This record gives sequence, structure tokens and C-alpha cells, in this order.
Amino acid sequence: MDIDRQSDISALDTTLTTVERVLDIDALRARIEKLEHEASDPNLWDDQSRAQRVTSELSHAQGELRRVEG
Repeated sequence: MDIDRQSDISALDTTLTTVERVLDIDALRARIEKLEHEASDPNLWDDQSRAQRVTSELSHAQGELRRVEG
């Protein structure tokens, strides 16, 4: 039973490492920081299409990060 658990843990670790490489977590965090800065611009809603794009991208990026970090 312990061997099975170790094997499962090893497989999950490998999967997580692969996911982190594909997502580039550091780049995702940097993107979130940039989008948060844009979203805090008091003039953001002067251009509604830009505001919607920024808030949508921010929400999507934050969701991806939450899924990875659990």
C-alpha cells in the first residue's frame, strides 16, 4: 500500500511540474500584477471595451492561478 501511495505522489508531482512549466506561473503572476495595476486606473472605465477586456483577462488569469495553487 505504501508503494502505491508513493507511486501516486510521484505521478502527481510530475504532473504538477508539467503544469507549472506549461502555465509559467511566474509569468502568470506578473500578468496578474500588470492587469491589477491597469484595473486600478481611475480612468479605466472611460473606455468601456478596454475596461471589459482588462477585467475579463484579470479574472481569467486569477482563476488559472487559483486552480494551480489550489
